[in-house]
Amino acid sequence: MVARIRRGFEHARERPPALMVLFLVGVSAVFGSSYIALLPLFAKEVLDDADVFPVLVVATAVGAVLGAFLVGYREGPTRVTVAALQVVALGASLGLLGLSGGLVPSLALATVTGACNFAALSTLNSMIQHVVDEDKRGRVMSLFVVCWGGLFPIGGLLVGTTADVAGLRSAYVGFAAVCVAIASIVAVRARLVAAPPPPALDAG
Repeated sequence: MVARIRRGFEHARERPPALMVLFLVGVSAVFGSSYIALLPLFAKEVLDDADVFPVLVVATAVGAVLGAFLVGYREGPTRVTVAALQVVALGASLGLLGLSGGLVPSLALATVTGACNFAALSTLNSMIQHVVDEDKRGRVMSLFVVCWGGLFPIGGLLVGTTADVAGLRSAYVGFAAVCVAIASIVAVRARLVAAPPPPALDAG
């Protein structure tokens, strides 16, 4: 099993940007999507109504459907820069949700955050599917699942611990800031790598 996992990582490294995609999946799972674990607490502490929690879940689900439509209508291959910017949008919307107050703004931001979350995950999934070899697809996609489903509970524990220490709003804003910072660095790096080299100076 360890040898197969290692070969999966080796193949991801050989087929750029697969390894970078896996990294972005992990970042979004830990610092972006983990906010879902605290939605019941958000309803109780921020909105002062625990019964609003199901409505927040529905708003998040509606956003996920909208995010799926946005990704589905996109044509052509997606670059790492675009995927990283989607993760930036996820972090930004999460930060605004942490700063929000009132039912209507919170529901609107929960919808936007759900859309950004699902759009980013779908885009990253599509990218890695396009670059890996057919006979290695299962191994690399298993890493995708580990980076998402395996790290999401860890992110939930971390954001819960942070909320216990610093408060829910601070936890949301802090995790959002980390998500935006890391994804922005990836976006800039990917853009620089993809940029054509400057023209050579004429010696004459």
